[in-house]
Amino acid sequence: MRRIAAVLAVLALTGADAVAKSGEPLYGVIGERSALTLVELDPETLRRVPGRQRRLGSATSAAAIVRGRDLAYADGSRLRLIDLDTLKPFGSVRMAGMPQAIAWLEWRWVVVLMNQGTSVDLVVVDRSVMKIARRTTVPGSLVGLERTSAELVLLVAPEYGIGPARLVIADSRARIREVALDRVAAGTRWDALDPPRGESRSPGLAFDPARRTAYVVCADGVVAEVPLGGVPRYHAVRGSYAKVAVGSWRTAQWLGAGILAVTGTDSADGRNSHPSGLELIDTRSWSSRLVLRGASSALRWRDGVLATGATWEEGTGRGPGIGVVSVGRDGTERFRLLAAERIWLAAVTSTRAYVFMDGGNGAYVVDLSSARVAGRVSGSLPWLLPSQSMAVPED
Repeated sequence: MRRIAAVLAVLALTGADAVAKSGEPLYGVIGERSALTLVELDPETLRRVPGRQRRLGSATSAAAIVRGRDLAYADGSRLRLIDLDTLKPFGSVRMAGMPQAIAWLEWRWVVVLMNQGTSVDLVVVDRSVMKIARRTTVPGSLVGLERTSAELVLLVAPEYGIGPARLVIADSRARIREVALDRVAAGTRWDALDPPRGESRSPGLAFDPARRTAYVVCADGVVAEVPLGGVPRYHAVRGSYAKVAVGSWRTAQWLGAGILAVTGTDSADGRNSHPSGLELIDTRSWSSRLVLRGASSALRWRDGVLATGATWEEGTGRGPGIGVVSVGRDGTERFRLLAAERIWLAAVTSTRAYVFMDGGNGAYVVDLSSARVAGRVSGSLPWLLPSQSMAVPED
């Protein structure tokens, strides 16, 4: 269960950041442990652009963000900034703790989210002087993260066990407002540690920028609708929405026109997990449809999603996958590629998808405009840096 939960937590925090504009430079990091190198990549082949590289140290993929022509990343417990035009560093400041994510809502202020075990610290760094300007502590563990044009929206579970979640809205200076979600259960409870046995609940978080409304989607069929300036309303989804009673992890994407796309996995024993499928929830009628069985994760593309998925069996690893499937917000399947392969989406632009093979020993570059595999990359792969412009687009 620890491995499953850790993987899905990363997906939940990074999934909303995986949609970029076409034509933006593509950057990645290669190497291992403390010998990591920043490289610019050819978007067609994922090969390194000659002469465009910089040693980073021990950066982590979750704690890195590109804004304009600058990169902010965590090197261990230190925040560092790099000018991407010259690939030269221009700022550094030491943190106290392990960075979990980075947001860059305004040019001057970089917000670093620090995982402190039973709390999350929001540390604001003043970019102009590279000093910490403010620190705000939020009790609990981070389950989900969305970025608006001016705020962070955090979904937080209790410090210990499973209990009511909270929505935390933070501005670029880490000034926060909290909303209690009494009907949303989140967190992890351990009944035994050797072997590990317990229960985990991780709801999905999505954000509608036009209405400034967050949606928190639970595996039991409850959706919390939370206007950022108001109070939550709860809805029991009717239709095919899957309901489970044990371990569950969900991610949600806002597709516009009142539609939420929900994927995830369920586990009855903490050792094996199965996809919950791709379900579309209509927030106007609060009804749902299961449109793609076998899907466990999805990234937004245009007015729909690209979905992948596979089971996980202890001892044998991942079972057969569904490849990558394009589904519109009306539920129509647009195309399906790489059927039965065990793959996952590393990043999506308006014209390409970067599809990594299970195990990280190869990748496919998918041309989304023609719905075909444009190329295959062999060998070890970079992890691709998310861009601040990858925030959820407005309709």
